[in-house]
Parts: sequence; structure tokens; C-alpha cells
Amino acid sequence: MITAREVAKSARSLICLLQSLIGKQVQIELRNDTYIMGTLQSVDSFMNTEIRNAHMWSIYAELKQQFDEMKESSNTNEPLIINTEPSPELLMSQPQVDYMFIKGSRIRYFHIPENEDIIDCMEQQIAFYQRKKDPKERPFNWKSYRKKQKFEQMKTKMAEIQQAKPSGSGSS
Repeated sequence: MITAREVAKSARSLICLLQSLIGKQVQIELRNDTYIMGTLQSVDSFMNTEIRNAHMWSIYAELKQQFDEMKESSNTNEPLIINTEPSPELLMSQPQVDYMFIKGSRIRYFHIPENEDIIDCMEQQIAFYQRKKDPKERPFNWKSYRKKQKFEQMKTKMAEIQQAKPSGSGSS
């Protein structure tokens, strides 16, 4: 459950953009040069991220593969090309994880899909935060329940007192 403080923090930062991408395919670059591609499941206000069906690869694995190919072809004049998109062969050889939790401080960069309209995504997410909640939608709250109970008891006591008072001013 997200707290009001987390909603406020998310709405005032770019985390609302990341939260609007939930359910979409994203690529995350970690601080140790590892890349993760998967379906974004959740992002909290501290950028802690949960991903489903994640593929992991390292840029060093890609470089090693290119270097091995270069050694085999004995063409040493070609430069090594660093590409953040993995080759399909490399991706299939790397581990796939069904569920992954990534701590926000370990993330260097979120690669946002090019087909996403960033401004529209942020506006939709902020509108989602600011919507008026139906009281029936809210979870049960003991504090408000007790207040209502106390108020009802006071109402019944006041009604009893009103009925017990003599209604006439009665001078004889």
C-alpha cells in the first residue's frame, strides 16, 4: 500500500514517469554495468523496482563475444562497438529470471521505450494520484469506526435525555 507521503514524493519527481510505465517492457542499466530487460511490475517512491520475466546481460559479456569474434577473424583493425541492445544469441545464453527486485540505489539509468509519450504518461499518473477516492473503496479504518460509534452513542444518549425531560413548564 502506498502512503500519502510516497504519493507526494512521486508526484513531485520523475518517479511518476517510471510508475506510469508499469506493465510495459523496459530496460534498466545498473551501476555495475549490468543491463536488465523485462516487464515493469512496480516502482515505489524510492525507485525500488520489481520486474517480471527479466533477461540479464553484462556489457562485458557483449565485449568478450565481440573480442572472441575479432580474434577468430584475425582482423584487428576493426573497433569494438559497445551496444546496449544485446544480440539475440547473447540474450538467449544469459539467465532469465521470473521475478526480480532491484534496489533503487543500484539503478543508474532507466531506458524508456521510444514509443512512449513522456508528458502524457506523467499527466496520466499525476491525475491518478489526485483522483477523489470513493469512501467505499478505502480500507477499513478502526479510528473512524470508533469515532462513528462514539458519535452514535452520544446521539442516543442525547435523545434519551430529551425524552426524559418533562415537556411542560407546569405552573399550578
